[in-house]
Amino acid sequence: MHAPPGRTPVRRAPPGRRPVGQRPPPGGPETPGGRARTPRACGSPSCAPRPASPRGYALFRRKGDWADTGQPQGTVKVRESVALDAAAARALWGTLTDLDLMAGVHTGRLAVDDALLHLLTDLRGAQVRLHDGVWLRLLDVGAALAGRRYAAEVDVVLEVRDELLPANAGRWHLRGSASGATAVRTGEAAHLVLDVADLASAYLGGFSLAALAGAGRVTELAPGSLAAASTAFGSPLAPAISWGF
Repeated sequence: MHAPPGRTPVRRAPPGRRPVGQRPPPGGPETPGGRARTPRACGSPSCAPRPASPRGYALFRRKGDWADTGQPQGTVKVRESVALDAAAARALWGTLTDLDLMAGVHTGRLAVDDALLHLLTDLRGAQVRLHDGVWLRLLDVGAALAGRRYAAEVDVVLEVRDELLPANAGRWHLRGSASGATAVRTGEAAHLVLDVADLASAYLGGFSLAALAGAGRVTELAPGSLAAASTAFGSPLAPAISWGF
């Protein structure tokens, strides 16, 4: 290889080998003499310190296949995926949807607000199917209402119907906030009337009391109580379960 006078020839080296004529990087982790060097600080993400613990994971399998035309038709089957933040979700799904020779990705159970639905540039190109995956039956209404936290302060009397467990039926005075809650039986006039099944639907925040009222499943007796209670029962994340039973 020829080089201009005064210049050192450089040629491309295979992975893991340093190119001929290139000095060892001053920020390298180790020198040929075995002395460790402290990496230099830089603003590049590649130099940023790695987190102390994993931020996400996925359990998946790849199955290779080919079309008659010779095009790859492999499939990635994602059994389970978890990401704790936006950066982890982007890195995780960016990897799963860009595996070599794979033409499609089949996911397991995802929440209806999973980050993947907002990461796709063309949601219409995905075949999204809605399945029921979480079923909840409140066995002790008083303990359940007092055992959760609420997105906003709430002070409401709920009249609950429960034909199977009469101990749940009746009026419950709920006072709650983000720091705690109490729920006691009361003889006060009810603000909202609903069945225990509809209370369970709203309990995890997946369905709002307002939406259930729109379908005639919750009755508002005290004007303004529905909106306040619906906000309090809300959750920033949709309930989800990643395995079947």
